[in-house]
Amino acid sequence: MRTTRDDTLQEKRVVLSAAQVQRTIERLAQAIIEPNGASDNLLLIGIRKGGENLVRRIHAEIKRRSGVDVAMGFLNINLYRDDAAPREMPESDIADDVAGKEVVIVD
Repeated sequence: MRTTRDDTLQEKRVVLSAAQVQRTIERLAQAIIEPNGASDNLLLIGIRKGGENLVRRIHAEIKRRSGVDVAMGFLNINLYRDDAAPREMPESDIADDVAGKEVVIVD
């Protein structure tokens, strides 16, 4: 029997519980700020669409741990993809200049 993409998408299983996801976000935030702390030199960039929520959660955790509201932006890579048809997505939104920054890209 041949499995179609639709059949595969309907199969659901929990890979990480909500608590495990939260712990992973906490560990990621700690790993990001541990070497140099949270500073104005740090810039978090989430890849639109999949990385947006994750980068927001990491950003919030860094702020909670350090009290620093580090810079955050979003990058639309849709124009550079060759594996999917173009989709309408919000434009890139990176307010800070990336030159000289410690940039963490989240996807």
